[in-house]
Amino acid sequence: MTDAVRNEVQEAVLPFESISLLELDSHKLLDRFDTKFVLHTDDLNKLITKLQDDYSSLEIADERVFQYKTLYYDTDDNMLYNLHHNGKLNRSKVRVREYSSTSIKYFEVKFKSNKHKVYKTRLAGSQIDSELNNDTINQILKKYNLHDKDLKSKLTVTYNRMTFLHKVLPVKITVDWDLYFKNCINERELSELVIVEFKTARPSDATEFTLLMKELQIQELRVSKYCLGVMLLDSQIKRNRFKQKLMFINKMLGERNGSAEYFRV
Repeated sequence: MTDAVRNEVQEAVLPFESISLLELDSHKLLDRFDTKFVLHTDDLNKLITKLQDDYSSLEIADERVFQYKTLYYDTDDNMLYNLHHNGKLNRSKVRVREYSSTSIKYFEVKFKSNKHKVYKTRLAGSQIDSELNNDTINQILKKYNLHDKDLKSKLTVTYNRMTFLHKVLPVKITVDWDLYFKNCINERELSELVIVEFKTARPSDATEFTLLMKELQIQELRVSKYCLGVMLLDSQIKRNRFKQKLMFINKMLGERNGSAEYFRV
């Protein structure tokens, strides 16, 4: 994202009514349905403007934009990535997340059921070990049948996020951009890709937002930052089931920037 666009986004979110972290935490939506959309950063400002009447914006210490750092775990043979790639439901992601606004870390397991519902279990603590050496963490992993798997840190994703909460409905929207991916060998960025996630306890609440995204010609696309990062940094990993999504992202970003390919397809 260019500095000019970044400043436009910062200014666009200022008129929103604000909500505190405490208010947001009363709507955690750890058990939810979600829908994801992707767009170019050049189109982000028009989306934010459309949200102002119905949504409040998270504000902490006079800030509306926060940096997130997420460390993802997987096995040596990329079991969790492959489950996602192969379209398997009842699958999990394992991660440790840090927020720029607080020193607290969160260990999280995000589980997607065969009913397409997302369940998230999290453990907060300022001293969470990146090696996952913790009895409570082991109990959480056991709950998801991951306790006997050799999970290792595989990928770090850093990005900026804004969070919006609907003023009436149990609905939350997160907007992520300035994505930066790093593993033990490579690092790359997708600074102009924006991932919008609509989160709700009731699928019916998504109708209005989906219509808005169609009006703005913003594409619904189920993407995972973890999977995108793995494919971006490892050109040899299998990706055939993601081919259409990668082609769309290549085209969307490339048409604006004159670049032929971000992802190998």
